[in-house]
Amino acid sequence: YYEGCLVCEVRDHRFPRQLDLKPEVHRVLLRPDNGTVTSDLRQLWRRFQNLSLDDILLIEKHMLLAMQPTLCLDPSPDVVSVATHIHRRAARLQVAHPRP
Repeated sequence: YYEGCLVCEVRDHRFPRQLDLKPEVHRVLLRPDNGTVTSDLRQLWRRFQNLSLDDILLIEKHMLLAMQPTLCLDPSPDVVSVATHIHRRAARLQVAHPRP
């Protein structure tokens, strides 16, 4: 579990490497979307039937706010430079490197 997402390790045993017969290992980051939030809310409502509609809407609000990034509407050029720096840093960290 990492920042609201699941990290899943997939081991592919179909075509093992010839020398050591180890499977290929891939890590995948599974991010929630609106469909999974809706499904989770349905399951919560079925499990806890004493929740009111206001409770469900409050839970949905918090789940959606946790999923969506905040929106900054400040016209300052400093905000743009900070956002660009953060975006470049995040993009640099998401580069997939093949493992030997």
